[in-house]
Amino acid sequence: MIGNCPKKQARMKELLDSSNMSEIERISCTPEVRLTMKKYICCKTRDIKCAYKGQPGVCVPRENCPLKKTLTVGQRNAWSNQKPCYVHDGTEYLCCTNPHCVSNHKLCDKQKPAAQQTTFGFPKCLAKGIPGLIVPKAMCSAQDLLQRVKNSKHVCCATPTTDRLISHPNAAKLANMLCGTVEHMVKVQGGEIAQRGEFPWMAYLAYSYKHTRCGGSLIHPFYVLTAKHCVKPPAKPTRVLLGVHDVQDTPPCRKTFRQSFCAQVQQITISETLHHHYYDIALVRLAAKAILSQDRVYPICLPLYVSLLRQMPESVIITGWGKTENEMLSNVLLKATTKVVMRGKECPNDHVICSGGVNNSNHCAGDSGGPYQAIRKFGGSMRYVQYGVISSGSMYCSISERRSQGMLVSYFMDWILDNMAL
Repeated sequence: MIGNCPKKQARMKELLDSSNMSEIERISCTPEVRLTMKKYICCKTRDIKCAYKGQPGVCVPRENCPLKKTLTVGQRNAWSNQKPCYVHDGTEYLCCTNPHCVSNHKLCDKQKPAAQQTTFGFPKCLAKGIPGLIVPKAMCSAQDLLQRVKNSKHVCCATPTTDRLISHPNAAKLANMLCGTVEHMVKVQGGEIAQRGEFPWMAYLAYSYKHTRCGGSLIHPFYVLTAKHCVKPPAKPTRVLLGVHDVQDTPPCRKTFRQSFCAQVQQITISETLHHHYYDIALVRLAAKAILSQDRVYPICLPLYVSLLRQMPESVIITGWGKTENEMLSNVLLKATTKVVMRGKECPNDHVICSGGVNNSNHCAGDSGGPYQAIRKFGGSMRYVQYGVISSGSMYCSISERRSQGMLVSYFMDWILDNMAL
């Protein structure tokens, strides 16, 4: 970004004072993820400067900064949620002020090999001489099934050599729709206020009883994905509000001082709710088509590609209007980055994604139905992809050692697509 490149004023002034517009075009570039609407220019990584809380630093991959080990939980969450310097190959580079990194940038700047960056979260297997992953049968198509695992509902599923859409007939229809735009980068426990329009797929479910609060995510102009307990009586929503940032700025607009923001909120009645018979996941069909606007109302991507279906990110962003650590409901949309707990004793169930725990952010009461999301490559570009639906977590947000749980979207992809009339 032009703001992080040294001597940019002199460099650009020299170019702008000349007629050499081709040189301006030569150093201009389109970033992998646009953090702001400012002009971007190509800049050698060793020349990129940054500062965090007034201290000079260097831009390194999030996991490479030793500074995290010296911070308190609150300080670590604030550092983790800072605006990145830039994004490269799907990796966020954050400003690190650790003296060892600052004095020798190369110590902390090394990226892990691509094979290690992609966290599948499932054990490896080898069948018929072909490498694969041991996954629930529901997550493996017939063409990739190598071998069934004895006395188990799991199979050895081949790792595709080239990425492709999953085989469900509705996958291609949904993949053709624009989704998961990354306009901004990256309470909920340890959370921060999200920027207006940062997560335009967030849906606010409106109930007759004001004490009930749930969220959801727009996955199609007619469909919102949420949790089953958010739509079953007595907590049955009547409307879905889209484009909400502050719940105080919602219709009727005469009650708010910020009527311009309130006027942008779309209030759509619910046509039908569909919920899974056994698990805490549901679809809400809207009575009218949502009017899409990239910075206000926009769907999030689902794991429609085989690589995404079997992937478990190392961390996810959770968003919601739920309770903060002080047990107070937040009127403003909050966000927090939290670590994903990999498969094992702490997270044994196939249909669940687990997160949070000691020194990590949790979702709280009121966040239910919202998404676990991460930026991943989707159809050739970096997009927000939804990996989970917030289901259950700590009864009290101050109990930070408790794990939070959500429904694993990839496990339910067939159910989701089966119930969408596209």
